[in-house]
Amino acid sequence: MFTSKKIGLIGGGNMGEALIKGLLQSGRFEADQVMVSDISQDRLDYLQSTYQLPIFVDNGEVAKKSEVIILA
Repeated sequence: MFTSKKIGLIGGGNMGEALIKGLLQSGRFEADQVMVSDISQDRLDYLQSTYQLPIFVDNGEVAKKSEVIILA
C-alpha cells in the first residue's frame, strides 16, 4: 500500500531513528524513499552515514518532497 511512497520524517531523534530502522529493515522501503529533517546537523550526518538516506535541515523541504509525513 505505502511501499511506493516517499516517507518524510520530521525529527531524527530516537523515535525517528527507530522508525527509519524499522522501515528499512522491513524490506518494503529503500533508503532513497525515506528522508529525514532535524535541527542537529550532527544527528543528520549520523543518520545519513548509518542509513544512507536523504537528509534535510528544513522541515518544509521534507514536506514538499514526501507523500507521507511522520512527526517524530
